[in-house]
Amino acid sequence: MASTRDPSPVRINGYEHFSEIGRGGAAVVYAAVQLPLRREVAVKVLQADLSDDVARRRFERECQAVVALGDAPGIVPVYGVAFTDDGRGCIVMRRMRESLADVVRREGPLAPALVRRIGIVAATALAHAHGRGVTHRDVTPANLLVSEFGDVALADFDIAVVGGVTSAMTTSGSLSPPHSPPERLRGATFDGAAGDVWSLGSTLYTLLAGHPPFGSVSSDGGMAGLVDRVLNDPTPPIGVAGVPAELEAVVRRALEKEPEHRWPDAAAFAAALEAVVVPAVAQVDAQVAAPVVDPVVGLDVDAASLPDADDTTAPPLPEGRGRREPDVRSIVARPPDRAHELHHVERRLAGFAPSIVAVPDTE
Repeated sequence: MASTRDPSPVRINGYEHFSEIGRGGAAVVYAAVQLPLRREVAVKVLQADLSDDVARRRFERECQAVVALGDAPGIVPVYGVAFTDDGRGCIVMRRMRESLADVVRREGPLAPALVRRIGIVAATALAHAHGRGVTHRDVTPANLLVSEFGDVALADFDIAVVGGVTSAMTTSGSLSPPHSPPERLRGATFDGAAGDVWSLGSTLYTLLAGHPPFGSVSSDGGMAGLVDRVLNDPTPPIGVAGVPAELEAVVRRALEKEPEHRWPDAAAFAAALEAVVVPAVAQVDAQVAAPVVDPVVGLDVDAASLPDADDTTAPPLPEGRGRREPDVRSIVARPPDRAHELHHVERRLAGFAPSIVAVPDTE
């Protein structure tokens, strides 16, 4: 995600070098440098009015609950809270590289094995949050972020519900209609953990299919058409060759219209994903003729001397796949312009780089 210098940067004591990297209805996100550590961070500046002392204290209390989630795997760490010079609340987080929405726009549908692993990470993170009384309410591909090392984590717990009370930070601009559960579209003010299960199901469907299960506000009928489909239409088949029926069934159960028909909680959703066996597939990448730099020892490495990505020991692509299987690390662990260049080196260094591919498999 390219940064652009804000012509009128915010001012926050202890931070400098602000550049805008994202904007939505509820907040603007900046890349910044935290002093005196010189740590690169992301700072989300909220548009909510916190000039009232009561609202400000509530914001700080809620943030304390969210900050407590940051030590859990699969959740973007929140380092703390701050306030701009003009009194707006800010959430200071680990700076991540891009979202899975960015990845899908660039790569199209993702490999089922990768989506399964992402789902396990996200569902486990939600189970941890729910156990502490925090409901997310906006699980989407845009809120699953990828670090420079390839690990995926859930962000934006700052628009959460804490203990059943809607956060002061939540606004109507926070609603993501394609991934909002039916009960919220019917007007429920608190849909609980079951709503997060539905939204994660919608997110995983999107990663597998390349689009949300019921379309978007730009689809036929606009917003009214989307709401009608979410409330009344059966979940359409994913329709991508190579997605195991067992994996699709797990995702489709999360998308049941009535909460009692879904997975009973996020932990059960994670367990169901872990039980699915997704066959490993070969990774088909462009051959690299030019030398590349070994990121560990800093030496030029001849790509031809490294293991062949099309090694015959790798299992074949499933029949009818019809598309290239994206390499896990080439998608989420490196910027797009270097993905193919570094693939062969990363095969050699697979044991060194932390990544979501380290999540245990059942196959």
